[in-house]
Amino acid sequence: MNKVKMIFASFFVLTVFSVWTQNTAGYFGKKNMIGLHGTWFLRNLPQVFYKQKIFTYSEQSEEFNTGFFRNHIWHAGFSYKRLVSEKTAFGFQVDLGTRNIGSPSFDPSSKTYLNPWPSTIDESDVWSSVHEQFLRTNELEISKTNFLNRQVFLTWTRSKTATVFPLGLMSTLGLGMMHSAMNTSKAVYAKSYYRPVQWNSWSNEKAIFSANLPVDFTNNYLGVSWMWDLSLNYAISRNVLFSFGSEMRGVLGMFSLNDGAEILNSFPIVQQGHGSLEGLLYGRNFSKEIRREMIFQNTFRVGLIFMF
Repeated sequence: MNKVKMIFASFFVLTVFSVWTQNTAGYFGKKNMIGLHGTWFLRNLPQVFYKQKIFTYSEQSEEFNTGFFRNHIWHAGFSYKRLVSEKTAFGFQVDLGTRNIGSPSFDPSSKTYLNPWPSTIDESDVWSSVHEQFLRTNELEISKTNFLNRQVFLTWTRSKTATVFPLGLMSTLGLGMMHSAMNTSKAVYAKSYYRPVQWNSWSNEKAIFSANLPVDFTNNYLGVSWMWDLSLNYAISRNVLFSFGSEMRGVLGMFSLNDGAEILNSFPIVQQGHGSLEGLLYGRNFSKEIRREMIFQNTFRVGLIFMF
């Protein structure tokens, strides 16, 4: 009971301090806010949307490690807000972040996962031009694919407490665009049964293969994204506020920016009547995979707000 009383007393003191600081430190009349923030996301709740495994390759041990798709995602960025009333502001937010795409579920019967590399002999095979081996796609495991994200939002902010904006509790709604690009500096690996030529039998054990990515090839996507942030703000100096809270993000749709001719020029189209491993790993359309992976994120957010 004493602990509960102490918590309520501490909250009351902080609230009174915030109001007192604003009245005495001169926040009235300041209409511009520049914020620096970081967000951190751990896959817990989103598991209900996509139950997927992720494979990582250790170059030291030369082994594939299997785990649940619960990798960490971070964003870092800045924001600008202009107060238009005591409790309302408009502005924009810019973020840079990273995320991983897990191993996709291949459906050889649809052929869409290899388009435009359809197999004319055996649609469950793919050719590795680097290792000169056939791989079995229905047994294929692919290491995580890393994407870099750039997001820009137009934001609307509203105070949710009786204190004078921007101290206390406030929410921010944002709508904008997200640009995703594959991080080509990290290699992608595949693990599968294999055979050297078409008429040989398949191996009894899986082997690990690395892909050959053309240096001048990029895989870019553009999408419509949204965010909603609920944060508490406390004054730590005459011009600086500390902010922490929870932010939700999502993607409404993703569109590939790559031209089909560019992809076909970057990868071998067909080898012995089969699609290429490089095309499967780097050239496929990631738009649906990115949207499924980004349909909802619940992040923890911390930052600093500078008033002037």
